[in-house]
Amino acid sequence: MDELSLDLVGEPFAVVESDPGVFTTLIRRLGIQGLEVIELYSVEPYETDHLNPYGLIFCYLCDTGEDTTDDFGANEELDDPDARPVWFANQLSDDACASQAILNILLNCKGVDVGPVLREFAVDTADMSPVMRGLAISNLPLIRQAQNSLAR
Repeated sequence: MDELSLDLVGEPFAVVESDPGVFTTLIRRLGIQGLEVIELYSVEPYETDHLNPYGLIFCYLCDTGEDTTDDFGANEELDDPDARPVWFANQLSDDACASQAILNILLNCKGVDVGPVLREFAVDTADMSPVMRGLAISNLPLIRQAQNSLAR
């Protein structure tokens, strides 16, 4: 494995199946109880309104085949005042998309008990940029261990 595929922790995130049961188990292993991920075949209001979802995770393979790192300027952050209160982290580790999606939703939900470790994590990263939050996700053992425990 080359050095570029490793982040600061040194162990890659395992690929997990994009399956509601796997995502629900991941949520439990992150210390969050009482939530369930379900699969939808449509996002029409009549399909989702009765569910009162906290968020939607769209799973698809995205390979543009080209380098898009300079689309907005490599070192330039987009400053959107409306986005400031939203907890969002950029994905910096390959294959961390399951954990990333779950955290980007649940760390914004009022009334959801995310457990002591993730609650402290959210507080500790509240003033960080999305890039630094992505790095923090890669370096929190609970997140990596929870996802990697679900690898085939």
